Amino acid sequence: PRGTYSITKDYYVNDMVSYNNVWWYATRDNVEVTPSESDRTWVALLKFSADLLTFDNHETTLRSSTFQNALAELAKRGEHVTPVTLTAAGWSETLPYEQTVDVPGGSAELSPIMVSVLPDGAELAEQKAYNKAFGILSSGTAFLNDGSATFKVYKKPAVDITVGLKGV
Repeated sequence: PRGTYSITKDYYVNDMVSYNNVWWYATRDNVEVTPSESDRTWVALLKFSADLLTFDNHETTLRSSTFQNALAELAKRGEHVTPVTLTAAGWSETLPYEQTVDVPGGSAELSPIMVSVLPDGAELAEQKAYNKAFGILSSGTAFLNDGSATFKVYKKPAVDITVGLKGV
């Protein structure tokens, strides 16, 4: 890490800096390119709160143990699957049909992947109904808010369905 970003410093491929509570990674050598999501020179690696920062010799750094813990937490979160249930009766009455469900740990900053959580050994009829409902959900859209997810579809699933959100 090279501390806090400064427009007066030159940065090179693989340099890391903190800027606006985000750790940024340089993808190419650059001079006077401010880290931002609109430029491919920098990639946002990790967002963090200001209370995790320490100040030393006019350099801002993230405490090493805190950084390692944050990376470990991100890795665990990436593998974690949070089950959410959408009910057949819970859809709105107008197109696109919408349903919002609670998602503990959900955040608008996350990008989870929807996965099947069909129980092993499910009866054939249950498998068919689940797969049809899962297909309807996966052809729609969804987005996370803080603590919830909203799903939108153009055909209502006929059954209640529990899906997994991997990465929450």
